[in-house]
Amino acid sequence: RQRAAKLAGVDFRCVSEGEAAEGAPDAPQMSSCSEAFALALREACGIGLADLFAKLPGDGQGRADLIRVFEMAEKRGPQQGAKPPAGGGVAGDAVADMRALCPDTPGDYVENAGVLPRVTSAALAAAEAQLNSEVLEASWTTDMIAVNIVRSAFMHVLEPGAQQPQTTSALLSCIAGRCGSKRPALGKSALRALTELAERRLGPSEEACADTAWTDAAQPAFGACLNAARGTKLVARLAEDTLLTVAQRVSQEADSSVAVRELAACIAAEASGRMPQAAVVGSGLKILALLAPGLAAVEARSAAAGDAKAAIAAAAAVCSDVLDNRKLAPAFSQARATRAALPAAEEAA
Repeated sequence: RQRAAKLAGVDFRCVSEGEAAEGAPDAPQMSSCSEAFALALREACGIGLADLFAKLPGDGQGRADLIRVFEMAEKRGPQQGAKPPAGGGVAGDAVADMRALCPDTPGDYVENAGVLPRVTSAALAAAEAQLNSEVLEASWTTDMIAVNIVRSAFMHVLEPGAQQPQTTSALLSCIAGRCGSKRPALGKSALRALTELAERRLGPSEEACADTAWTDAAQPAFGACLNAARGTKLVARLAEDTLLTVAQRVSQEADSSVAVRELAACIAAEASGRMPQAAVVGSGLKILALLAPGLAAVEARSAAAGDAKAAIAAAAAVCSDVLDNRKLAPAFSQARATRAALPAAEEAA
């Protein structure tokens, strides 16, 4: 704030919260910006400061919503643009029930799900309802609690007589939607949840309904991990580890060709984006190279040989696209290494 006040030509004592009103008698009476700054702003924009502020998106409390101004809002679901519930209704009741049923569940990142307090089936249902709602930056704390409730429900046994939680593609997609949060704690919690669910062994009652859960949720999960890799170094490392774990689970549930094809599509989307990041593309290509040897076994089966060849072609195409994009120069070496691994997998068949 001091730096911003200096650049705007404003005395910091005037803009510091409460200071101008409670004890800065010597501070100059400048409530917003200097006259020179206001004049320059009018010349640049053609309107005054008050008119410009009125055109900015608001946050509902009379302040400018800088998250939307600088396009930092998280990716929303199909209901993008819809107004969030105001505390009533089904979603509002679900949030209230969730907080009441699990008052001890922390709203912060917990690395080991085993230390989370036990939850009930009612709390799990409320958490799933919250995660199934629209992804909003303002609800990150509630989303964090919901993710921790889901992690606890799968780690611990629910109350006697309750149906144990099941891994579904809808649940995986909802959790994946929180991986790219601008809040590192929520992003890490969602990534840990995906890792724990991918490493989890299915129970007898789940095998029938969850046999395609990871296959159906592969692309949203891969895309979420790549999106999370744009965050801090710690989040990026966790995202890469989660991406590998999820890719291995998809390969186990279906085969390597499915994992390679879906991951290649997500890498291609990142590489062709408006602002691609070489580090993110490089992480995806690294995992792609680790999956390549598994294509040999898939191609050896005559029934799945076509799927393997299609996956190899998709992976080779994304490597070529990366090498053709000079913005992604730091990822060139990884693209070459990944492309070199693909023919080896093809020849091994």
